[in-house]
Amino acid sequence: MKNFSLLVCLLLFILTGCTSSEASKEPEVVVNQYLDAIKNQRIDEAYGMITGSVPEKESFKRSVEKTSVVEYKILDTSKENDQYTVQVEIIIKGSGDKQISNKITYDVVNSDSKWSIFFKDNKNKNTNNVSS
Repeated sequence: MKNFSLLVCLLLFILTGCTSSEASKEPEVVVNQYLDAIKNQRIDEAYGMITGSVPEKESFKRSVEKTSVVEYKILDTSKENDQYTVQVEIIIKGSGDKQISNKITYDVVNSDSKWSIFFKDNKNKNTNNVSS
């Protein structure tokens, strides 16, 4: 459960920035790239995409190595003022044949023309569903 909480924290981020319709797709692109890196254990790549309350790299690495993302899907992207929010459903492997489905809201920020996942301290919104 502790590893799951850390994963949820890792997946949290804020989207801010541009006004064009093409730029509004960037938050989803960043989320996809980040989750793909987590799913495929590309730790350095994923770690390089985060900002805010960033955990120490070794702690981040241990958390990613203990997490087995089965699949993920973007459910919704919204914009309020200059902030983007992306809601994602993530399925991770639990014990045995169980799979845990989580709906997680991510925030992403645009700083110096680079989109990054913004980590907050334990301010995540998620729901968990366990299936076998």
